[in-house]
Amino acid sequence: RGLTRYAEAIRQGQTPEPPVPGETELARLAGAMEDMRQELEGKAYVETFVHELTHELKSPVSAIKGASEILQDQLSTPEAQHFLANIDTETQRIDEMVNRLLKLVSIEKQAVLDAPVDTDLQDVVQQVLRSKETQMQRQSLRADTTQLSAARVRGDVFLLVQAVDNLLQNAIDFSPPATKIQISTDRDATTVRLSICDQGPGIPDYAVHKVFNRFYSLPRPASGKKSTGLGLGFVRQIMRLHQGDVLLRPQPVGSGTCAVLSFPAKSS
Repeated sequence: RGLTRYAEAIRQGQTPEPPVPGETELARLAGAMEDMRQELEGKAYVETFVHELTHELKSPVSAIKGASEILQDQLSTPEAQHFLANIDTETQRIDEMVNRLLKLVSIEKQAVLDAPVDTDLQDVVQQVLRSKETQMQRQSLRADTTQLSAARVRGDVFLLVQAVDNLLQNAIDFSPPATKIQISTDRDATTVRLSICDQGPGIPDYAVHKVFNRFYSLPRPASGKKSTGLGLGFVRQIMRLHQGDVLLRPQPVGSGTCAVLSFPAKSS
């Protein structure tokens, strides 16, 4: 009865005292339920805080960006233009972080995809590659798609584009100039996989278990700057909605990283 009352109180949003522990299976269950309550309570608080914070940030960020654009039109000295360009760059970075946080909080609340459709991952990749063409040319990067073939999954096209875009952007950011990024698909009886592999420095051992943590980011080799640290967490949530997963497969040191999206194979 104690467990029943405890579960009912949690359902009603209360913060009840956990049942008195004992040495039985029910006692262990009570402990697990208390741990679950604390985790859910903390997660809900963080989600609410993040959602409110990001909405509050959007107005000042927009104001700073607008003021910067006006000043750039009015001030012509090289030094002024330099500092205004820095303001504009950092404002865009904050704006990107705000938008990603809002997207992340939004999909974390979803239990299932709203209206999944039959989707070809090859088409998704080609769409993202077209959007990155100028950036890749600037770094003399080449996309190797010789092992990319039709791979159909059930999913949300918009979210899949976001996931692939995040992974390809990471590959671009960590790739040395004049190298290739290999994009491939493969499947077996149960799983369809999309892999994006770069030839960058790879993931240090100390970071392997941290890269999916919110706000954790590694410095980019070319600039030393870090990203928002939200991209991989966003990708993981997208893959959760697709009943799949995302894995990073570190290669030998200095040989790059492979990011792999795994989807359940469609039944014939």
